[in-house]
Amino acid sequence: MILPVVLIFMVVGALLITPSLSFASTGLRSTLANRERVDQLYAAGAGVEDAIHKVKNNHLGIPGVVGDVFEYGLADVNGKGLQVEVECISTIPNDRTYLIISKAKGIGSSTLVKSYVSLLPDLFSYAAVCRYEDCIKIQPKADIVGSSVSGYKGFWPNAEMLRNFYLPQVTPPYPVSYPDDVLNVNLISEVGPLYREGDLTLLGDDVEAKLIGTIYVKSEEGKPQTGKLKLGGKFTLDLNGQAIFVESSPDGDSIDFGVDVTLKGSGVIVAIGDIKFLPKLDSSGDYIFIMSVEGKVVLQPKGDFYGTVAGNSEIRLQPDSSITWVPPPIGGVNFPMVPGDNRWMVKTWEISRG
Repeated sequence: MILPVVLIFMVVGALLITPSLSFASTGLRSTLANRERVDQLYAAGAGVEDAIHKVKNNHLGIPGVVGDVFEYGLADVNGKGLQVEVECISTIPNDRTYLIISKAKGIGSSTLVKSYVSLLPDLFSYAAVCRYEDCIKIQPKADIVGSSVSGYKGFWPNAEMLRNFYLPQVTPPYPVSYPDDVLNVNLISEVGPLYREGDLTLLGDDVEAKLIGTIYVKSEEGKPQTGKLKLGGKFTLDLNGQAIFVESSPDGDSIDFGVDVTLKGSGVIVAIGDIKFLPKLDSSGDYIFIMSVEGKVVLQPKGDFYGTVAGNSEIRLQPDSSITWVPPPIGGVNFPMVPGDNRWMVKTWEISRG
């Protein structure tokens, strides 16, 4: 009885072993092929990420003209060779777009990832930007040249962030308040870094002064209605790429640029409270960033304003005034967010096999 049973098992085993081995071999080949595809996919995806990094950092060779293509190769990414193409699709300031194609080559096959990436607009992308709906008020014979937005939902710095950013620029190692409430630029033609607790007025007569550091003004301890900055007299102030920051938010205007002051150069003017901006402008297209973090901005300069105006509750552009958007200077401005940084959005991600 035992022999027939053994013979039966041997026959059945002989019949099953060949297909079983064939199935195992097929499964192994399929597993290896799938592993190869996964390796290619990871490599091609890494190529797209590398290209996005190059775009974000304005890598040498990244095209700035629509239709131009930048090509480069990566020799060993996840064991695969890569060929990457970056094509400029749009250079519109609020919709800068690139097409990135990354192809990973393997043994007998390839994987291609195609992605469109775009630069999202931020504060510096607009001529006028306001956080409330319908808060940009344009009076008769006034004009805004460039994009503007009410109800802005993007990043908006708070008082603490700005304080932590600007205070170290004027107080090494401890804050020492400027002792007077008036600074005569006829006597001090280069201003800054300067820290003042209490009101401060800059005065001058037929002279040009230049900022060589940040001006930081805040209210005096126990006197919340102090901490106002006023510029008066007939003098010219060169912003010179510097910043003016008024931390206080008293009743009335935190910053008041008088009608007889002439402003030139690129720079930053920021207040937690309201800003009244009425000076003469000799900017020659230099970018100026004005921001009221918690209040409003009233604008009626004499001359063309170039740059960005940001107001929390209201921007009021008075008659015979204009705001013209121009891009910020290369390298950004003295403000706690860098134009264009970390705002790239992947709009599409397509995968194909070859």
